[in-house]
Amino acid sequence: MGYERSPTLQQLFDGFRTAVFADLHVAFPAVVRAFDPVAQSVDVQPALQIPVPNEDGTSTLVSMAIIPKVPVVYLGGGGFKLVYPLVAGDTVLVVVAERSIDRWCSQGGVLDPQQQRSHHLADAVAIPGLRPFNTLQSVRTDAIVLGGDGGGKQVAVTGSQVHLGVTDAVQMATDALALASKVDANFTAFKGAYDGHTHVYSPGPSPPIPTAPPIPSAPAPSLTGSAVVKSN
Repeated sequence: MGYERSPTLQQLFDGFRTAVFADLHVAFPAVVRAFDPVAQSVDVQPALQIPVPNEDGTSTLVSMAIIPKVPVVYLGGGGFKLVYPLVAGDTVLVVVAERSIDRWCSQGGVLDPQQQRSHHLADAVAIPGLRPFNTLQSVRTDAIVLGGDGGGKQVAVTGSQVHLGVTDAVQMATDALALASKVDANFTAFKGAYDGHTHVYSPGPSPPIPTAPPIPSAPAPSLTGSAVVKSN
């Protein structure tokens, strides 16, 4: 008749530690499954599978359940913000708070969370931007670039210039943008010169006389400034 050996004290400690850490969540990558722009929250699928022990001592990898209504962390401060939509398939970094954030999310301020749970998946927040390596086309080292992942028109800001309509992260804009005030001033000066110019006319033996200004005068220049793009 066989028998099983009792676990050692070390094995008991190891088993207890494993059980504790199995429910202690800190941070992990996740995939967005749904986005709520009104609540500014996402449903996310954790991207890292977890091993579940079997009775025979082996383990099976399983996917964690979708976590619903996870608040999205957007950059902001000083009365300004940077917001953008998220779509299914986007990847985020999920960070799990040390204590319950339910009351704080609804009220803000410094308060008693009134929940004793710690590092619980119900207290997760999602930080957009975490990606697998090499998923961005390229990253400039001399500019901030704002634009779509797939290229198209982008805005690049260096230490001394703003480039509008950049088509990729490597080629910068080369055509200069004219300021409306200077363009309008040049048009006005051109109109004034045209409207006031005369020619010298010599009618036979008589002394030369100036001609009259052109009729009709040049039309007043229309404003050339953009109602959307502004610059100084």
